[in-house]
Amino acid sequence: MRFLKKLATSPLTIIGAILAGALLGLYAPALAKNLKFIGDIYIDLLKMIILPFLVSAVIVSINRLARDPSASRYLGRIALCLIGGMALAGFVGVVYMYLAQPGSHLDQSALHAFGRLVQADASGVETSIRLFAPTDSSNQNNMASGLLMRLIPDNIFHALSFGDTLKTLFFALMFGFALATAPKEKSINFIECCETVFRACQRLTTWLLYFLPIASFALAADQIAGTGLEPLKVMVHFIIAFTVVTALLLGVCLLILYRKSNQTFMSVLRAQEGPFFIAVATRNSAACMPAMMTSLVDRLGFSKSVTELLVPLGTALFRVGPTLYYCMAAIFIAQLYGRELSMGDYGIVLLASMIAGFSSTGMNGIVTISQTTIVCSLLGLPFEAAFVLFVAVEPICDTLRTVLLVFSINALTALIAPLENETADTSLPQASTA
Repeated sequence: MRFLKKLATSPLTIIGAILAGALLGLYAPALAKNLKFIGDIYIDLLKMIILPFLVSAVIVSINRLARDPSASRYLGRIALCLIGGMALAGFVGVVYMYLAQPGSHLDQSALHAFGRLVQADASGVETSIRLFAPTDSSNQNNMASGLLMRLIPDNIFHALSFGDTLKTLFFALMFGFALATAPKEKSINFIECCETVFRACQRLTTWLLYFLPIASFALAADQIAGTGLEPLKVMVHFIIAFTVVTALLLGVCLLILYRKSNQTFMSVLRAQEGPFFIAVATRNSAACMPAMMTSLVDRLGFSKSVTELLVPLGTALFRVGPTLYYCMAAIFIAQLYGRELSMGDYGIVLLASMIAGFSSTGMNGIVTISQTTIVCSLLGLPFEAAFVLFVAVEPICDTLRTVLLVFSINALTALIAPLENETADTSLPQASTA
């Protein structure tokens, strides 16, 4: 079994599966689309684990931290790192776009031809019609209230049944803090039950890793069969820019993990293989949470109690990927239309992108892209006309955003959580290792 797991999670196996799937989607698209159900089943299996994993992890970790007199010191550091990390990512994106100017030399004829191609697709027409409608300024002026509405559940069972991760996280946080105020002797049995659920979800995730190459093959095949390679010819400059900045920020995240874990750089890289390949295959950051915790706690040795709180919290609130995307997309559109931006405009882009990043919490896919209009509207930029281009290359950008989000959450945890051997939490309830 150990050999099978090592083979299934080997980088060469995963990369080979993705390349094979891409070739199948390119040369046999009909067959590739028939395999779509395999990838869908795999993603559904991962999603099946997310909510019980999230609830149990947050409740257990809050209970431990709340009973630790020194736990309050983490709150300020968490807030500072959340805002600082998003600001840093957006700033790097703005600087790169200002220096490289990737949108200044886009082929206009190719843009129009590709726009007609995407408009011919039924889903593209539907999305385009919705976004060509007049912008509702009241919605943009009430982003904070809209975020709160997406945050607070009116019925937790409704949120659970619909897989609403953000509302479930809010409930778990509130419930965890309330439970921490109960006498220890009365809550210990419930905490142990949550610990058991948490460990079971981790074990299920380990079992699913055996099937990751098959799922990667099917997902890559369906993606290429649906979009082909044509979008790359039009949006190649933006994709290169987004890839370069993402790679730079990933390097910063790895450096933080290396410095904070006191392990070799190769050990850090190997520890990130599981979260990385799940992120690439599924493009779902929540599905990566079990692998992220295993990487941080078991492989790199960070405090289990702090990690089990920060990973779910960061998944919901640390919107580094969307913030970077909105900054670069808005500036790319400005360059596309020949709009000169002042230093003040760049500052507006950065601030608005952070706000849009927070407001995108709980969103994914095309809905995430649509939030770019919040940034563009402040500068009077016509995002709707370029929307079809971003839709076409969304699978690539979504993959980069997810990988960056996963690595940035790991780096956030490394900045805040102490190493397990540096803690002295003997007064806290210890988790069962069974």
